[in-house]
Amino acid sequence: MGQVPDPARSGLPTLGFCVQLRQNPFSPGAGLRPAVLVARDGELQDWSVALQRLENARPAKSVVLHGLRDKGRTVMLGECHLMAEERDE
Repeated sequence: MGQVPDPARSGLPTLGFCVQLRQNPFSPGAGLRPAVLVARDGELQDWSVALQRLENARPAKSVVLHGLRDKGRTVMLGECHLMAEERDE
């Protein structure tokens, strides 16, 4: 086996044996709503149309939320849920 590096010599803060903190701009917050939903207007409009059609007992197309990691799928699902609840009141 090779020699284990000494984290104290790296100059980076450590969390324990050989675990180092690094500057990382990615800070996940699964399901936490961002200040602004960017580029999701089309999907929200599709959902609104689907809700209107269902209210009128008409068939509606499925709405598929897709995207890469940390692109707001869970937040969008929450927004769709809120839209449906608001119409139910």
